[in-house]
Amino acid sequence: MLYIFDLGNVLVNLDFTRALGVWSNLSGTPLAHVQQHFQLGPLVERHERGRDRG
Repeated sequence: MLYIFDLGNVLVNLDFTRALGVWSNLSGTPLAHVQQHFQLGPLVERHERGRDRG
């Protein structure tokens, strides 16, 4: 059995804007409000690139 995990757009490019749009529609919350709560800041970007150490 083969398991493949794609964490961070390695094999599949994830469209987060599209995902947030679906969440917005399902929750009845305006897209701008959803986007405001799911922004990736500089600290997350550093972590994603493995630069958050020392």
